[in-house]
Amino acid sequence: MLSLSSKTSGILVLALTVASLIGVKDALGQHFILLTEGGGVTGNTTVFRISSGGEVAKGSGMAEPQFSEFAHLRKGKTKKYFRKTRVLVREHTLNNPGNMYKAITLVEGQKETKLVWGGTAQETPAEAQKLYQKIQASLNRLTFHKELRK
Repeated sequence: MLSLSSKTSGILVLALTVASLIGVKDALGQHFILLTEGGGVTGNTTVFRISSGGEVAKGSGMAEPQFSEFAHLRKGKTKKYFRKTRVLVREHTLNNPGNMYKAITLVEGQKETKLVWGGTAQETPAEAQKLYQKIQASLNRLTFHKELRK
């Protein structure tokens, strides 16, 4: 049986803590677009997370999605989608989920702006639907892997 001394295990815990804090700092400084679709009886959602660097993570889950598939979006498309999403969330506000819903979320550091639609009480802006479909079509053409490849 392998046994670690208390000094070795303390160093290991410290190293893991520092590594996790670095990961949190990187995530807080990042900018993301989230495309979400879900709801219904199961409450399951599918989420695509696009970083400003073009890294795409695909996940699903009921409360917090588990990202398990990864791909990379071209730099030009990434910039275009961030620009269009910024304009969209600046010009529109919408929180009308309904039973089945779609959402576009822009995360810039600590700030999160979200448009949610699916209910019938409020009309969805055509720009939101069009942008969602355009980004989704680009993501559907990507090949996803279990690990992020550069």
